[in-house]
Amino acid sequence: MNAKSYLLTFTPFGRYYFGTSRSFAESFFAVSQKFPGQTTILGCLRYILLIQNGFGLTKNPKKENLSSYYSLTGKSVMNSLDEVDPDLGIIKKISPVFIVKNDLSGSQTDYLFELPCDVVRTKSGVRIKDYNQKPGTKNNSNRISEDTAYSKSFEEKDFVCDDKLGGREFWLNYLKGLINGLSDKDEVFISDKQPGLGRDPNKRTANEKEFYVKKDYRLKKNYSFGVIVHLDDSNLNINNNSNTKKWKLENDDVRLGGENSWFRMKILPFTDNTSHLLIDRFINLSDYGDFEDSKYISEKRKLIFLSHLIGAGELKYPHAIIPDVAALRMWESGSKKTDSFMSVPQNSVIYNDPQFEIDKSRFKSFDKKIGFNWAIKV
Repeated sequence: MNAKSYLLTFTPFGRYYFGTSRSFAESFFAVSQKFPGQTTILGCLRYILLIQNGFGLTKNPKKENLSSYYSLTGKSVMNSLDEVDPDLGIIKKISPVFIVKNDLSGSQTDYLFELPCDVVRTKSGVRIKDYNQKPGTKNNSNRISEDTAYSKSFEEKDFVCDDKLGGREFWLNYLKGLINGLSDKDEVFISDKQPGLGRDPNKRTANEKEFYVKKDYRLKKNYSFGVIVHLDDSNLNINNNSNTKKWKLENDDVRLGGENSWFRMKILPFTDNTSHLLIDRFINLSDYGDFEDSKYISEKRKLIFLSHLIGAGELKYPHAIIPDVAALRMWESGSKKTDSFMSVPQNSVIYNDPQFEIDKSRFKSFDKKIGFNWAIKV
């Protein structure tokens, strides 16, 4: 296998909307997530591979020999996240999603991630605080009681610094216990909103008597979403770099999210050391984070979860590490399949007392090939 790392960037043409099972948390508001989910990126990439390689919209998938495309996109249908080692064809690994910062020439200058949740704002400024462990607490997300949960030990007047992003300078300083190099989210995201009409769930038609406000986002100039993708390019022609390979993948205009928001997708080779604590960890194909190698985390060592596990919300409640979490929208249907929802929110920080051991088996049902549960130990 000749898997190489590539930087894929997705730049929105205008507004975008990424809905989740919690998008309608309040009756009259549909709220977009700022970041796309991992399955959104995966689905887009597999789809565009098929379209660019001749599996056009005019063809009938039921009459086509789908096995001829298995080597390209794999045969995993990804109904849930509890597939064991799903077959994704030439796609071998997708990193967590981050923000790419570009200069005026279009070159990448930094890569921004949401801050760990132990970075809080207090009256005296921004600082790092730790977490408390609460044995025997009940998990908030799916009504399952666990032996150990984690909650922030912050005072009510403190709050998670969720209006900031951290780039190269921040992560290098964070290792030293310092807080430098923060970027305001207002420098990256532009909040937007527009009215929407409700729909009849049976007839799938608009209902003019029901309306809501849809809150979505745009990205400011020189910013885009990014992922590091490992592709088996031994038989893949990327941006016309070869005429002898069977498959191709080119820069293209693609649609992401439930409302098919348009993005410009670019594929760039990515093998150099960036001096970025997180990005450099994504380049190695065999590196899926520190969780599997961590028997326990001492007070001086901690796990930070980087993935955007959509739906878990803010750290307002204790949370535990639990398997097989179902999205709220799926309870009524009786389905217990795993959605992109988990009780360990994105950018969570877990400190573990040496007398306890994190049960790593609880993570086996969430695949790490597509960036879920990617944790870094610092």
